[in-house]
Amino acid sequence: MQFFLQRVQGGLYVEREEVPRRGIRVCQSLHFDERGKFERWREDDPIRFEQPLLYLQLQRDAEALWDIESTNCALPR
Repeated sequence: MQFFLQRVQGGLYVEREEVPRRGIRVCQSLHFDERGKFERWREDDPIRFEQPLLYLQLQRDAEALWDIESTNCALPR
């Protein structure tokens, strides 16, 4: 699983991609206009328990991007 985060005008853009060994590749694209909405989504994501290190890195990267005022700043994860 991997994430791509980008600070955009009006919020945070997130791509969540899961490529299992077998089965269907899943890619979600989301836009959050408020930090609280992103945090609720992140807390509900199963990676919180399945991949705790990835979850913590997602949290750190998102916090850094929310604090950036300029647009078009990206962090691949």
